[in-house]
Amino acid sequence: MTQLVSQSLLFAAAFLLLLALTASIYRRRRRLARMLHGRQAEARAPEILRDHGYRALIEQPDGQYTLSIDGQPQEISVRADLLARRGRTLALVEVKTGKAARPTLAETRRQLLEYALAFDVDELLLVDADQQTLQRISFPSPKHRAVGRLVVLGAVIGIAIGAVLRELWG
Repeated sequence: MTQLVSQSLLFAAAFLLLLALTASIYRRRRRLARMLHGRQAEARAPEILRDHGYRALIEQPDGQYTLSIDGQPQEISVRADLLARRGRTLALVEVKTGKAARPTLAETRRQLLEYALAFDVDELLLVDADQQTLQRISFPSPKHRAVGRLVVLGAVIGIAIGAVLRELWG
């Protein structure tokens, strides 16, 4: 009986090891397939850009910005997919496939926002290599929000002054 239990435990351990190895191989193959699909997408991007009137200039451009952490500056480096030009417009291009090509996806949106900080370009482009489409992405700048708040504040003050003057002269 003890030998049967030992053999069963050995079989169970071997089965679990085989299952773990199979899962590991499957994950690795999926990761490699995604990487290959991404590289193929980036290879198609210059043609998609040409179809929209852009010319690819630089692959894998490096950018950087300074992040302040507790008052200490920290240089942050990023690498985008492409720089492109259409006329006098310089564009930073991010190439995505599948669901990642949606600018509403948090990871994609955050990546584009980081590029907006790191690169001095006229526009950000998101290329969906699977659909062969291009989207222009822009973010509101904090300066625009501050100006908007000042306009609202000015309007409120103007309305209040107008109401007081109407009461006084009214």
